[in-house]
Amino acid sequence: MDSAAKLLLSETNLGSPALSELRFHGSNDSDHCPILVDFIQTTVICRDPIELIQDDSELIFQIPYELESMAIHTHNSHNDKPFYIHKSCKALDYKTDRFKVNPGSTLIEIRLKPEEVEKITLHLVLEENNGIVSTFSFFRKHPSHTTSINNIINTTNNNSEKVTLSEESPTEINTPSAFPVPKTVVEPISPYPVSMEDGPVFRETLSELEQLIPKLNVAVRSVVENLHNYEGNSKQLFHSRSLLVTSLNDLSRSFPSAYGCSFNQTMVSSLKTVADENKTTVNMLMNIVSGISKPTALDASLALNKRTFEEESKKYYEWISKLLSSGKTKDEKLLSKRKAFEASKLDYFNFLYDTTISLSLNFMDPESEFVKSYTNNRSQRFSVIRKIEAAINVSQLNAELLKITSVPSTAATKSGILFTQGGQGKSGWHKQWVVLQNGKLSEFMDWRKGTSRRNDPINVSLCNIKPMDIDKRKFCFRVITSTGMEHYFQAISETDRDSWIQALYDAGQDIRYRRSTGDSAAARAHLTRRLNGLSDIGEVGRSRRVSSVSLNNLMLVQNASPSNLRCCDCSSEDSVEWISMNLLLVFCVKCSSCHRSLGTTVSKVKSLKLDTFSAESRKLLTFINNDFANSVYEEIMLPELKINPTSNDEDRLRFITDKYALKKYVDFEKFRSTQSLLIHGIKRHNIHEMLTAFAMNVDTNMQVSRTTMNSSPLEISLLEYALSKPSKASDELDLLVYDSAELLLLNGVSCGTNVENNVGLDAKAVSFWQAKIDRFQGKGLTHSASIPSTRLTHSYTTGTIPIRASGRNSGSFVKTSGSRLSNPGNLRLSRDHKFNSILKKIKNQ
Repeated sequence: MDSAAKLLLSETNLGSPALSELRFHGSNDSDHCPILVDFIQTTVICRDPIELIQDDSELIFQIPYELESMAIHTHNSHNDKPFYIHKSCKALDYKTDRFKVNPGSTLIEIRLKPEEVEKITLHLVLEENNGIVSTFSFFRKHPSHTTSINNIINTTNNNSEKVTLSEESPTEINTPSAFPVPKTVVEPISPYPVSMEDGPVFRETLSELEQLIPKLNVAVRSVVENLHNYEGNSKQLFHSRSLLVTSLNDLSRSFPSAYGCSFNQTMVSSLKTVADENKTTVNMLMNIVSGISKPTALDASLALNKRTFEEESKKYYEWISKLLSSGKTKDEKLLSKRKAFEASKLDYFNFLYDTTISLSLNFMDPESEFVKSYTNNRSQRFSVIRKIEAAINVSQLNAELLKITSVPSTAATKSGILFTQGGQGKSGWHKQWVVLQNGKLSEFMDWRKGTSRRNDPINVSLCNIKPMDIDKRKFCFRVITSTGMEHYFQAISETDRDSWIQALYDAGQDIRYRRSTGDSAAARAHLTRRLNGLSDIGEVGRSRRVSSVSLNNLMLVQNASPSNLRCCDCSSEDSVEWISMNLLLVFCVKCSSCHRSLGTTVSKVKSLKLDTFSAESRKLLTFINNDFANSVYEEIMLPELKINPTSNDEDRLRFITDKYALKKYVDFEKFRSTQSLLIHGIKRHNIHEMLTAFAMNVDTNMQVSRTTMNSSPLEISLLEYALSKPSKASDELDLLVYDSAELLLLNGVSCGTNVENNVGLDAKAVSFWQAKIDRFQGKGLTHSASIPSTRLTHSYTTGTIPIRASGRNSGSFVKTSGSRLSNPGNLRLSRDHKFNSILKKIKNQ
């Protein structure tokens, strides 16, 4: 059975009713052979080869435009229930036609419209719940368009596959098994006919050439031997013909012409003509074979070169395996080993390829494009080896290799060798061939052939991916599936590791986008969950917990600052996926328990993997910076007081309580006016200034007094002032968000009981404020909203603080509340701060 057809058709049916057979035919089948798609046997039957093309990220069959009718056979185990066939066409903006299939019916004829071209999708949909149970897509070629042929499957013989090359730029396709990219021409800059990346495609190419050379050599030698025999026989024939012509001429001269008899000269002329044409052909063939070298010990040479490459390959991968398990970095040694292996790999390929071409070149058309480019490409291939050997660092080596290993792909498709824990079905770490394709991550234990699938493909859109080091192993990343299974992978370099993580992220985002836009993949995933007994609520919860948005939030925080890769409190690098939404810092799972024990009045804990975030909250995530947070909350802390990843729970809780609840290590004397600091932070959208003010117990009940020359002072709340200062959600989006206001509310600023729009807030700001009031009052919620707390503060002097505002004759002032808020938690707070500050200064002297 054809492996590609099986791969494409195996996931068509997800339940009953199901597609069993689809026959494409035209008005005149003598011109275009019908195509039969058998979904039960997962085969495609046609006299002519079927083209496979890439449409977006999906590989689908292409049918000729002239096949305008479809005979659809279905199998329905529930004969009493009707269902529908939905037909939609990409070229018609996915406008859907519905065809009802009555109970007991197994065949329906559907005619394709002339304007239905490009991608066409069929859905089998249950009438009772509108659930999709079968999906099949195909591409109907437009009569006036040509399509790049990426792969042709010969469906006449199920055991044969044929790959053809397109003159257009190649695009990525899905080939059977572990080959996400076919053996096709890579970037035009490469002088090699295939990608030189080590893996199943490269190794299979070597294997094909190794098997082809002996057969080709035998065939060429046979041609040379038989041609020499033919030449000898032809010479004998020429001599015999010459004798025959001489005899005929003698006969003509002796002919009894005196009696009126005439000799027929056409016999002589015919013999001369036939012999001359034969002699010309023989001479032409002899000129061709004269350029072929005499037989040499080709088998011995082939065996020697193969053994040399295999030994170099074995030594390289054994050394890499030891290096990755040691946790050491040996750039110079790695450079030397890698250069030797890559040069050996290219040398061996050049030997096989040039030997194959040298045996065939004399029998090719000398005016063909291949013959014209072969000599130039050959010199370029040897130039590549010289550049690799001359590389002075790993980066330069990688740049040269990228020119000959890059393959046509999309951002969400990748393949390569990775070391995996438990790889090859053995204990420990072993290299495997790993393929990311169509949102699925597959592992193959035989990295040379891309066979022996280790487990079922992993749906990356339902996974959490995290870079990490495991024991001594660097450049690792972990993939946690929706069922909680953990898979660990190790790349050879940090760059390779990061490219894998980015590809996995892109694949997850692509799947999520396709679901949101109604792609058939969404329907399949939805149906799968329904068949597994998940309700709609369960489905939403499940996707929220493990969707690729989790990775998006995590990467958003990690990209905000390198310090966010480590826990803010104990510096652990494991499971640093929890944040304090009001303090804007990120910590590990162990420290998250301690933060939660402080209560939401001190630290509002959220999970980057499990929780959802509003637009304002996502903007605040970009300001998380553990280095900044520690510069405030550990400013006067002695270094030896810092906990570490191995600290016990008691020490961990005590340290975090001292750090955030009691604020023992905050330098309260650093700023003379925290109110001005907070107002300036809001005005200039300086989130870190606002966080510093909160850490120093700024009075959050202050009022902002705005005055002009023509009006009396107008007092507005701190929240209203912040709502008048929105910001952009991101550099790419013009969407306005109220992140400063959100941060105020998270840190205890009251939202009040009514919206008081004194400064002309826009409708969106008013809506935002009202939603916060409704939430605080419990409207439309199933649980009570937490009451904003009053933060610990020192006493302040009542008065107004002028704030420079825009406008020639206008001004703004901060009016403090004049109240003195005590700190019931620890009456020694001020003495502890002063003692820690003095002790640190003495320590630093």
